[in-house]
Amino acid sequence: MYKPIYTWKLRRYFDIKNFFEVFGLLIGVIQSLIIIFKFRPNIIFCKGGFVSIPVAIAGFITRTKIIAHESDTIPGLSNKIISLFANKICTGFDIKGKKYIFTGNPLRRAIKTGDQKKGYKMINHRQNKIILVIGGSQGSKMINDNISNIAPLLVKKYFIIHITGKNKKTDYTHKLYKQFEYIDNNTLAHIYKIIDIAITRGGANVLTELMFNNIPMVIIPLENSANNHQYYNAKHIETNGLGICIKEKEISPNKLKNSIDILLNKKEKKINYTIKTDGAREIAKIIISYL
Repeated sequence: MYKPIYTWKLRRYFDIKNFFEVFGLLIGVIQSLIIIFKFRPNIIFCKGGFVSIPVAIAGFITRTKIIAHESDTIPGLSNKIISLFANKICTGFDIKGKKYIFTGNPLRRAIKTGDQKKGYKMINHRQNKIILVIGGSQGSKMINDNISNIAPLLVKKYFIIHITGKNKKTDYTHKLYKQFEYIDNNTLAHIYKIIDIAITRGGANVLTELMFNNIPMVIIPLENSANNHQYYNAKHIETNGLGICIKEKEISPNKLKNSIDILLNKKEKKINYTIKTDGAREIAKIIISYL
């Protein structure tokens, strides 16, 4: 059942509108209280985002237990506020703190059942090492342009699978360079089983999926991500030896190519990074323990 509530935008800079948004927060809290009094939940589960804050405040007022989840390596502003009211914050990465408990991020079931044969069948190739380029759910023009510039050099040694995003295909064509505007989640699970390296943004979900498949990655974090969380995610991966972080302003075709070569050489030495693969189950256990 879906119940909408009013939420507001907290600007991370001085703006006179922030003073008026307090009234929006109050409306959201009142709406949340009405919903809680009507349904009498035993637990409130929050996934972050400002829409969760009035619900968490209402839960605190009604003494309802609150469990939240943080996907990234650093807590976002919403979850920092929610942590004041929550009993526990489940985390996708190991974040230190009294209320934080490391559960891992939930992984889609398909990610655990990817089929290598189906992946190779999709690209009809298995001779070269394979690079996956994926610029987030909307694609990234900046990443696409850099890959397009460097592709003639890469195809001399590697096969490239490039997920560009809708209406963002590049003009470059080659038999060892295969472009897709979009690949559905189930098919992407098969692709993960055949690639040797990934070039990606720093979103927690795709990083978790790549880590689960033990795939080294070049990470180009989105500069204007909230709390700069993509950068911190990328630096965490780099510190643990599973990737290289390149800032947007530092990106160049040469730096990208050198990073790819470094990581592929590392992979020959069998990179290993252990992550928690049952995030959904671990979160469920925490919720059940508080019922």
